[in-house]
Amino acid sequence: MKRVQPFAILALTGLLLSACGSGGGPVDAKPTLTLSVDRSTVSEAGTVKLTASTSDTDIKMVRFYKGSDTTPVCEDMTAPFECTVSVGEADAGTVTYRAVATDQAGQTGEASTTVTVEINAAPTVSLQVSQTQVFAAGPLTVTATATDADGIEKVEFYLNGRLIENGVDVSAPYTATIPLTFIQNGRHVITAKAYDTTGKVSEASQVITVGIDRGENNNDLSLATQINIGENVVGRITGVGRDYDYYKFTGTAGDRLKVTVRAQSYDSTSTLDPYVQVLMPDGKTILEEDDDGGMGMESEVRFDLPVSGTYYIVVTDDRIHEDPDYTNSDFTNLYRLDLTRR
Repeated sequence: MKRVQPFAILALTGLLLSACGSGGGPVDAKPTLTLSVDRSTVSEAGTVKLTASTSDTDIKMVRFYKGSDTTPVCEDMTAPFECTVSVGEADAGTVTYRAVATDQAGQTGEASTTVTVEINAAPTVSLQVSQTQVFAAGPLTVTATATDADGIEKVEFYLNGRLIENGVDVSAPYTATIPLTFIQNGRHVITAKAYDTTGKVSEASQVITVGIDRGENNNDLSLATQINIGENVVGRITGVGRDYDYYKFTGTAGDRLKVTVRAQSYDSTSTLDPYVQVLMPDGKTILEEDDDGGMGMESEVRFDLPVSGTYYIVVTDDRIHEDPDYTNSDFTNLYRLDLTRR
């Protein structure tokens, strides 16, 4: 029997090892995979699911990318290798997704697929108001600018979430008017909703602040607001640089009355330093006046009516009264006037 030398066995073993990898396959084999998507065409905003399929058994992970981005949108380390991505109007057109598989040896393989996005974009809309701070009663004009590739069917206008009267316009320029009085004093949100011909809708909003005197325009004696003994009224010294608010009441000779004007003691945010005067029925003669009733009172006058008739109460800012060149129309010049018996 012929003996085989040991070095010959070692040489044969080396040849076999060089021909095969440690994993039983070719040394340079990279992962192979395919990438599929559950929806190749998207017509509504939502999500699509990407699935990477491979017959390789040593896949460490699969990373999913959008287009040429280098940051993955997600990754999966166990089969089935899946990724769910959001698709919206901003993706309109053809979007490419890539899946990169990495095996245990660090080798990578890649596959790609495309998604066609045909989402009908909602309208674009903006809202303008004639003024954001309203000091005088009257109509407020609101205007919306709306565009859409499919055309605009209508624009609706809302005040604090409620459709305003005659608040639907079907042709540009899209406008509406909102009548405002002291009843609307406060902060409000105006919204315009634009609809395209396919039913898509977009909206835009604008905040306004309303501060209208109950009696405005009551800036002179002939426009004085009626107030009865025992009533109160809330007003503002605003709207014009030198605002005077006039009120009138009817009394009987001998009535013992008191007029109190509260600013900060009524509303801590008020910036008004009130001045008040009571005029005789001739509208000229001052029966009583005061600019400071003390802590918690701010401005108060007490008086007895000398004759029966219609009297007048005038409220303004103390500095407006003292300085003929001073102006103050701050929205925060809020006050409450009380006319009571004593």
